[in-house]
Amino acid sequence: MITIKKLTNYRGGEISDSFFLHAALEKSLTIPSVFGAASMQIPRQLIPCGIEITMKGGVGIHISGRSGLAAKHGIFLLNSPVITTQNYGELKVVLGNLGGSEFTIHPGDIVAEAKIIRLANVELEVEEA
Repeated sequence: MITIKKLTNYRGGEISDSFFLHAALEKSLTIPSVFGAASMQIPRQLIPCGIEITMKGGVGIHISGRSGLAAKHGIFLLNSPVITTQNYGELKVVLGNLGGSEFTIHPGDIVAEAKIIRLANVELEVEEA
């Protein structure tokens, strides 16, 4: 069972077993280029998506980046998490910029994709060396 609650800042479309995550921003946000960064860290921003997810047993949601953003602009999802059986509050994604120029995210832009997945129910046995 998965419950997805649209928050007041939700700016996306239909939600089904695979759906886009949209930037639930009040105003545009710019991620600087890695080449203009003052430190050795990759520039990144936490982007709210305007939904809350609660799940129970046997299912999860895999979050993946947008290949077009990566190929055209060097924008990538910092990790590709699988969300499982907990309520995490508002879903947010971390986007980084490895591109040659700054990149602006506007309210409602598609920033990632979510896919509902079935989790295997396996018995795990760990043996000591």
